[in-house]
Amino acid sequence: MTSSPMPRVVRHRRIEASAPDVWAVLGTLTRHDALVPWTRVDAPDRELQVGDRVTAVTAEVVVDRMVVTAVRRRGEDPDADDWARWATLHKEGPVLVGDAHLVVRARGRHACEVLWAEDVHTTVAGAALEPVVDVALAVMSDVALARLDAVVTGP
Repeated sequence: MTSSPMPRVVRHRRIEASAPDVWAVLGTLTRHDALVPWTRVDAPDRELQVGDRVTAVTAEVVVDRMVVTAVRRRGEDPDADDWARWATLHKEGPVLVGDAHLVVRARGRHACEVLWAEDVHTTVAGAALEPVVDVALAVMSDVALARLDAVVTGP
């Protein structure tokens, strides 16, 4: 069995809020309008489910079509460290292709670790544009995680 390579962009943040509360925001893509800068998301207004189709439009220019290919659940006790949720979205273009992962893991009753990973490539300009795409995705993920923190922990 071979292991899959590390995603190209991996960002994480510890958030001082319950993991289920954080997943309720992160795992409901219609709430990403408040997280991802200049982006409007068209998705079912509920937690992600396999087969969901999602379209995100950033800056009224970049269209990102995705399908949810996996949603994993571990643990039922939200206070236990084994509570986790993981979703994989496959990006189908027209600009970005590859996979994105959203993960929330409990770290006790009032804290969790959130991971946002992108293993995507651009269909425009080939490999020459990949470093720019990686930096843009890292900045977007950092901003989204900071906004997520603010949404769930309040002022």
